Amino acid sequence: MLILHTTHTPKFLGLELGKGLWSPSSLASDVIVGILDTGIWPEHPSFQDRGLPPLPPSRWKGQCETATKFSLSNCNNKLIGAMYFYKGYESVADSNGHGTHTASTAAGGLVGSANFLGLANGSAAGMKYTARIAAYKVCWALGCTNSDLLAAMEQAVKDGVDVLSLSLAWPPVTAPTQLKTDKRRVLFNIISGTSMSCPHISGIAALLKSTHQNWSPAAIKSAMMTSAYDLDNTANPIADTAFAFGSGHVDPERASDPGLVYDVSTEDYLNYLCSLDYNATQMSAVLSGKSFECPEGSDFRPGDLNYPSFAVNFKRGGGGRNETVRFRRTVTNVGTDVCSYRVKVEEPVGVSVVVEPEVLEFGRLGEKLGYSVGFVAAAGGGDSVPAFGSVVWSAGKYSVRSPIAVTWEQQ
Repeated sequence: MLILHTTHTPKFLGLELGKGLWSPSSLASDVIVGILDTGIWPEHPSFQDRGLPPLPPSRWKGQCETATKFSLSNCNNKLIGAMYFYKGYESVADSNGHGTHTASTAAGGLVGSANFLGLANGSAAGMKYTARIAAYKVCWALGCTNSDLLAAMEQAVKDGVDVLSLSLAWPPVTAPTQLKTDKRRVLFNIISGTSMSCPHISGIAALLKSTHQNWSPAAIKSAMMTSAYDLDNTANPIADTAFAFGSGHVDPERASDPGLVYDVSTEDYLNYLCSLDYNATQMSAVLSGKSFECPEGSDFRPGDLNYPSFAVNFKRGGGGRNETVRFRRTVTNVGTDVCSYRVKVEEPVGVSVVVEPEVLEFGRLGEKLGYSVGFVAAAGGGDSVPAFGSVVWSAGKYSVRSPIAVTWEQQ
């Protein structure tokens, strides 16, 4: 029995050597991908150092593992094109394979003539195969703990990583088949889960970061979400709900030129926490001891966070009244100088959607324009089944899609 492998996923996702995101100019920057996993075996063959500078970027503030066996001293040896940083209670060098697999999927070096039993000839590479790797060992034979994960995340941010990839071991208390009658226990399992998806998305985020170095994390996430597609390989809608596939299937090349992005500032996130009624103590904990005063009289609501999707909750059985929910959004032009975007709405069943204005006229790159979306529920309430739709802004080659998910709550 053959199982799916990641050998050719870059090609499947539209990445080609010498073109687009895999062109020399896009691959050149020294992006650091932090991998939180079981550790890495440094002798794994998919890490190579061709083209990497001899020293890590100056923004790197972390410590490096000194291991005579691997000659990784003072962060200046490129034995296999990636630097292995010691974090945790023991060496990050790890022979069980899970961390090696996820790290090489995100940023493992280009390997020619890769094949699986002669069936998959060609080259294999991580999504951004010229990226640096900072490995944080947070899982051991007995599993992973929240304290180690949180500590590693905090340390990785302090160290200066650009992208964090968290793709962890199958729970050791769960059978590989998830059946109650199955008494086996394993640390890893062959499933299509975060161990597959997370390093791919992390590597794509690293590619976008190297191409758009001034983009914020929110802008990068927005680009991947709004450029994703929701059709399968038969040109039919993906046979699942948006709660399962989110914005859709990632399209790296389209994400590198999305037209518009939904950006979010630090202040936006703080106002979002204020709208959730965080008190001063909770805000201080989030800000590592710093204080933040929530603005008085603000009409900011949780749904107003400038996120590239819409989650709408209505009450069922509205007694004949039309319930209305309204959100605000701001988009930033990252496509062409002068452009005109027109909106198209796919309305969820039982809901009317009104977007104002219907046209956004941009006069320059970097310009920000706002719009509002009103969701009106049908009189008498809706169904217990969630409904889905989308708001799409289109201009020429650009199609910027934001998914809508509507749920109906019992009164």
